[in-house]
Amino acid sequence: MCTHQDECIEVHTRETIRILVVEPQRIVETGLRTLLSEGDEFLVVGSPACGRDALTMAKKVHPNIAIVDGALPDLEVTDVIRQLGDECPKTRVLALSSDNNWGTVVGAFRAGAWGFVTKESTIDDLKAALRSISRGHRFVDGHTGGLLASAWGEVPGTTAEIALASLSKRESEVFRLLVEGKNAGEIAKALFISRKTAETHRRVILKKLKVRDVAELMKFAARNQLLNP
Repeated sequence: MCTHQDECIEVHTRETIRILVVEPQRIVETGLRTLLSEGDEFLVVGSPACGRDALTMAKKVHPNIAIVDGALPDLEVTDVIRQLGDECPKTRVLALSSDNNWGTVVGAFRAGAWGFVTKESTIDDLKAALRSISRGHRFVDGHTGGLLASAWGEVPGTTAEIALASLSKRESEVFRLLVEGKNAGEIAKALFISRKTAETHRRVILKKLKVRDVAELMKFAARNQLLNP
């Protein structure tokens, strides 16, 4: 059973950004509500603890942005993001997660999220994300890395994003190191795995991304603007 569904109908200034906090962990929800309530820039209009309640409440309180936790007790977060987009088209979604692997990040954007922030981020990062999204810009925090930086404005669902979403968390880590120019030995050392395991991950990545070798992988990364500047 979902809890902490508080609704707020208080009206602030026209510039106030109305926030729906979809967070199952009470301590996290309380912290977000408290931090975002400082000043008049943000107004938390509700804090449902699960996806179904979020969809119901969003229709009633009309938030500008919904902060949606990446681990909900009842629905997949990507389903919630899609349904919010369909049922509340004026509400933009900021995904909040403790996991920032490629599959999670790209999956959120493909579902329609406007931004992605990890739980390692500071409150300043979160507020920057909310401001950016409210102005119509996509946002990814620094902890997510530079690989998505140049793709924020792209329409979710491109071939590259679909391919990258198929990588596991470990494969995503290996991919990042490969496009940084690391060889199998260096990757093994960086990730504390054996060289053989690193080479296996490399083969799987090449197969999933349908490239023949690392040279083509680098071209793939450059073509899709996935290289660090």
